[in-house]
Amino acid sequence: MCRDKTEAFVAVCNLTDSMEPKFAFIDASGGQLFAVRANQLPTSLYSMDLNTCAIRWDVTIEGDDPSIEAIVVALGMPTGGGMLNGLAYAAPGLSFTIDTSTGNITSEKSESFNEAFRESSVAYDAARHVWLGLNVSGGGKFGDVSGINMFSMDAHSLEKVKAFQTFAIPASWIDKFPADYPFLTCNSVILEDGKLHASFIQVQNQQTGAYFNPVVTIDANTGKLLAAVEVQFPGEQWSIDAINPSWVGCPGGTLRACMELCPSSPPAVYRACVQTCAERCK
Repeated sequence: MCRDKTEAFVAVCNLTDSMEPKFAFIDASGGQLFAVRANQLPTSLYSMDLNTCAIRWDVTIEGDDPSIEAIVVALGMPTGGGMLNGLAYAAPGLSFTIDTSTGNITSEKSESFNEAFRESSVAYDAARHVWLGLNVSGGGKFGDVSGINMFSMDAHSLEKVKAFQTFAIPASWIDKFPADYPFLTCNSVILEDGKLHASFIQVQNQQTGAYFNPVVTIDANTGKLLAAVEVQFPGEQWSIDAINPSWVGCPGGTLRACMELCPSSPPAVYRACVQTCAERCK
């Protein structure tokens, strides 16, 4: 599905089970979608024409051991397009480059990723040809150190890591996580206009059913924290890469759209959701 110019959703392609993507990246200028097939070994990445839904090419991505799935975690294109860059966990890590017009792999090599890089969600900065990711350390009841920081890695060497100053995890976030719950695992990051938005693992309030979704926005050039937002989403999990990142803090983008997302029952949850919308969508 995609949005047309009226902001309405329109069906474009009907995917079959064999084409079901578990990771995707859109090349709008080239009119194609790059998608990694779900539940397939070895890993397959294909290009779909956004106008005709035809498959332009299909290529296998695998590491040194074909019996181990190469889990693609990031895709990106340099300014001007032409080549698709990718990273995968493949024991050891794997970097690859694909010609977007032919599907030919022009580079595929095993990499010894930095430990922090391997454990992070990453985004590709096309203007600078670098990968951007986050390091997270638990604090409070989760350890002695409490902080989040951004790092950058040269896309050519994958060895030149620059770590930026760490900023504190808000205490209110720590308090919402049970002691035995995985804390602040970065679910996804997305780069938009020089800002890196990141969402973290959600935790559900068992009494209300609402999900607590911590989100940060960071300056992609300086690593400076620009915002730390708590998105309350009753009865639903929320991911930053599923919607326009400019909507951070206001699910749906407008007060009316946010209210339409609220569950109609039970009444207490609906009222709480509407109140949250009113606060987030001022």
